[in-house]
Amino acid sequence: MVPPKPLPEEAFDALFYTLGNLLPRLANLVERKCNLTLTGWLILMEIKGSEKRSQDRPVVLRSDFTRSFKDREFSTSHLSKILAGLFENQLIAPARLTAEERQKFFKSQGPKLGVVLTPQGEEKINEIKKVLRSEFDQWRGKQSPVLQFLLARFYSPALKVGQELMRRTESHGES
Repeated sequence: MVPPKPLPEEAFDALFYTLGNLLPRLANLVERKCNLTLTGWLILMEIKGSEKRSQDRPVVLRSDFTRSFKDREFSTSHLSKILAGLFENQLIAPARLTAEERQKFFKSQGPKLGVVLTPQGEEKINEIKKVLRSEFDQWRGKQSPVLQFLLARFYSPALKVGQELMRRTESHGES
C-alpha cells in the first residue's frame, strides 16, 4: 500500500484545532448528561458494532475486545475498571458462549467468555445519540449562514469517513 500524501499544514492545523475543541466538549456532554465516560461509550459502540450475535445480542469475545483496546493504547487496568462499571450498571453482561458459538464466531476452542450489550446498554447508546443530536442542532442553529452551509456540505464526506471507520473496526479491530 502506498503511504498517503501528508495533509497540507493548514488542513492538519484545522483538523487538530477542531478535534481539540470537540473531544473535551463531547466527553463533558456524555459524562454530565448521560453519566458515562467517553471510554465507556466507545466500549458500548464497539460491542454494538459487532456482527456476531449470541442470544440475539451483539457479542464480542472478551480476549479479542481487550486486545483491540490495548492496540489503541488503553491499559488493561483502565479497561477493566471501565468494564466493571459497565457491568455494574448492567449496560453489558458476560456471555458464556457454547463451544459451537465459539468455533463459529472465533474459530477457536479457547476460553468461551464473551461480552454482550444489554437492552439497558442499547438504551444508553440511544440516550447519548439523542443528547448529542440535540446539542449539535442547538449549536448549529447559532452558527453563521456560511458555517451552516459548510456543515451541510460536510455531511456526505463525513458519512463516508464514518462508514469506512466502522467497516475497518468491524473487520480488523482497528480504529
